[in-house]
Amino acid sequence: MSNHSQAKSYQQGAALLVFIAALVMTLAWLSYGLLGDLGQKLKRQQAQDVGMVLAEVKENLLVFAESIPELYAGTSSEKSPGFLLCPDMRSLSDPDSGTSSGSCAWGTSNAIGRLPASKAGSVSEYFYFWSGEKNAGLSLWYSIADEYRYGATGYGSIYGNTINPVYGGLSPFNSSMMLDGNAVAAVVIAAGDPLASQLGRNHEQPASNQWPQFLESPSGGATGASFLSRPAVATIPFNDRVVGVSQAEFNDRMKRKVCSLARSSNWCSVTEFSALPATHWFKRFEWADSNGNGSGASRICSINSGNVAGMNIQECP
Repeated sequence: MSNHSQAKSYQQGAALLVFIAALVMTLAWLSYGLLGDLGQKLKRQQAQDVGMVLAEVKENLLVFAESIPELYAGTSSEKSPGFLLCPDMRSLSDPDSGTSSGSCAWGTSNAIGRLPASKAGSVSEYFYFWSGEKNAGLSLWYSIADEYRYGATGYGSIYGNTINPVYGGLSPFNSSMMLDGNAVAAVVIAAGDPLASQLGRNHEQPASNQWPQFLESPSGGATGASFLSRPAVATIPFNDRVVGVSQAEFNDRMKRKVCSLARSSNWCSVTEFSALPATHWFKRFEWADSNGNGSGASRICSINSGNVAGMNIQECP
């Protein structure tokens, strides 16, 4: 082969190698870009999915609180709308994990736990908030203000047995739990992947001991009744997703439900109100008026000269 032919072959080979190298680099760049876009898309989808779960749980909590008379129908004590279950404080390995522990209080460091999957109680009815971490789902955590738990004490020894949280027996009534400085009835938190300070996650331990290994959003500690939805300082590691049920939103939903029930059942008429037993939650929890017997200040019912006189259009337009 002549030197000219050899040189031409070398040039063609070199050009082919350059072309192949360029093609490989182009494919690598495209793959990197596509994978990067896919990774970002998956992250966005995951964030959207978590947001949808939190929104659904929040709605379920509101539906549960306004449906208490129906859910607890036939039990020995009449229960009013407007209360929430305490968290599940158990370990995931506990046979009863997934149900409310039945008692909680910020003053006893027993207020932050996992979201219960069903209502506690002796009746065989269940209300599902969440399928649960045991089923390979999100790690969802939950807390409520002391004033919104059924049977709560404070503001008088019979709070929660005769006072509904919408009116509260105080003027004004303020929730003791805060999210970003705003009053809330409850918070639900989706825990992210463990941070460097959260490597001690142990599903065999009670949730009441384990929440610091999952959550950064409780800003007041075990007795602080305060949460943040974002870090106080941008450099602080934080990956909780937090949704709150504001006091105003909660109370508005409960009031609308009671107004609807009172209007459909005509409870604010003299005849129907008198027919309700004193133990009925509409009377017992002082929804009708501030005394619960038709003689106090108007609430859901209008009170005229110490007697119920129809619906109070100021409260139930």
